[in-house]
Amino acid sequence: MIRALPAEAGVTVFLSSHLLAEVEQIATHLGIVRSGRLLFEGTPEALRAERRGAVALGVDRPAEVAELLAGCGWTAAADGEGRVRVAVEGRDEAALLNRRVVEAGFAVHALTPEGASLESIFLDLTRTEALHA
Repeated sequence: MIRALPAEAGVTVFLSSHLLAEVEQIATHLGIVRSGRLLFEGTPEALRAERRGAVALGVDRPAEVAELLAGCGWTAAADGEGRVRVAVEGRDEAALLNRRVVEAGFAVHALTPEGASLESIFLDLTRTEALHA
């Protein structure tokens, strides 16, 4: 119903929600706001295009691995579930970070490419903004 309203009634629907999976199915344009500051405005496709890809790295000591990778210049964060999410540019960079982690003596049990869901992009964008605030 919400998706059909603009075409059927000629109206704009403004939806504010923290249910990002649902927003992703409905919205044609997005605005991401944190602490009263507009961080992004545009289409979901434009948002995905400007964000790097990511991998989830399953490791034995996630906090230490995140610190190692951050020290090497990667954007990395432990997720509290035994994984480290790392922003990468393609397979070659994912292989390089895997090698760096293994050579540093950590055990890697999974390296999984992550699709860029609206929720993961939102969390990355607002987390990055919080670090710079």
